[in-house]
Amino acid sequence: MLARIGRAGVRAIDRQLRAHYRVSEYSASPDCLVRIAPGRSPHAMDLADGTHIERGAPVLYLHLWNEHLDAFALDAASLQWGVSFARAIRKSLRELAAFLSRHPERTARALYGELGMLESSQVAQARRLVARFGFELVAAESPGYNFLRYAFWQNLFSWWLLWTYNPASMKGKHFARLCRCELWMSTARLLELYGDRRD
Repeated sequence: MLARIGRAGVRAIDRQLRAHYRVSEYSASPDCLVRIAPGRSPHAMDLADGTHIERGAPVLYLHLWNEHLDAFALDAASLQWGVSFARAIRKSLRELAAFLSRHPERTARALYGELGMLESSQVAQARRLVARFGFELVAAESPGYNFLRYAFWQNLFSWWLLWTYNPASMKGKHFARLCRCELWMSTARLLELYGDRRD
């Protein structure tokens, strides 16, 4: 009962935050794993394809579509799970490229996302993995239990989201070892990789 109430509370907070940050869906597909929101770059960034992003420049924030992760909550160690998840991510990015092509007014120079579910020891492997989809991953901060750091509260809410939407993914993870990470991809790179129905 308490767990049900707690998860309902996290979902309510998540809905309020999505409204505040203007998170929206660009796809009606149940397989889409990504939502978007307008945002500003937290710092200057030089991407591998030569794109330079100024601090404060408009970027398109990427948010995991938590409610759609249920289909990937079990058997995460299996090859079939990995293939299905990769297929869903690529489909989500193809649909995002198509959406931005139809709505150039929504286009920023880069896509940006934050991850709070990786442990420090997993960063190198995750960097190689996301590179297969065209992303660059930058490790930011591991606040541990230092509640004076803003990253601690970000990690705490990420932990709550995992517990609410995908508790199976918490197996083997330790909160104190969570590392904040950034995901980057230039919009030009997105359109190059995923535009015009490319896979």
